[in-house]
Amino acid sequence: MPTIFRFPGVALVVAISVVARPSAQAPSIAGRITDLSQAVLPGVMVTIVPERGGVAQHTTTDAAGRYRFEAVPDGTYRIDGDLLGFDLDRRNHVRVRAGTAATGDVILKVSAICECIGSRIKAASTVLTGRVVDEANHPLPHATLEVVAPSGLRETAYADREGRFVLRAPANDPWQLTAFDSGFEPGTLPVSSDSANPLLFRLRFAGTEDVADRERLARDCRCPGNVFAHEGR
Repeated sequence: MPTIFRFPGVALVVAISVVARPSAQAPSIAGRITDLSQAVLPGVMVTIVPERGGVAQHTTTDAAGRYRFEAVPDGTYRIDGDLLGFDLDRRNHVRVRAGTAATGDVILKVSAICECIGSRIKAASTVLTGRVVDEANHPLPHATLEVVAPSGLRETAYADREGRFVLRAPANDPWQLTAFDSGFEPGTLPVSSDSANPLLFRLRFAGTEDVADRERLARDCRCPGNVFAHEGR
């Protein structure tokens, strides 16, 4: 509206206009998740987390297989797509800058079909829980866990989206349990029924220069008698 300035004997009218400038586009990550045949996959759990570690965000794909994260802080992220019956697919090096919309499409592959035959572990008696975190104690979603027994038994599983896992510990000789994740130094603990509960792996960031743009985390059979419980999402 005009502003009137009054001076002795004269009135000066000045019109002041305010032009609204469009705000910068909020940084975001969005994409579409399909299988190898390009069929869309609704209900996929999608997790994004800074490559150096930090606060993770989660959402699920809609009926068209699409997802979107709004107001994503500037940085470089990885994207995990997780759906029961499929291997977990990971996109690395997704760069988000102020005012940009990053795209992160994900393609999931059906997990291998396997047959469970008998129990794979013996003399296991104690259920232990654990968690894999970064140096600032933020969970590392879907970190890899590998256990090696003195007998040579080897089994691999993945933490859930909160970095948690569950395993059955032996009552006799300890096993070696290793946790590792893309861009982080691995950590190893001896595990037995006498181990502290819960277990905690705190991994140090080592850099992602040698990490591939895409990783497929293949799921082992989860059979009765496995060391690890079924991974949660």
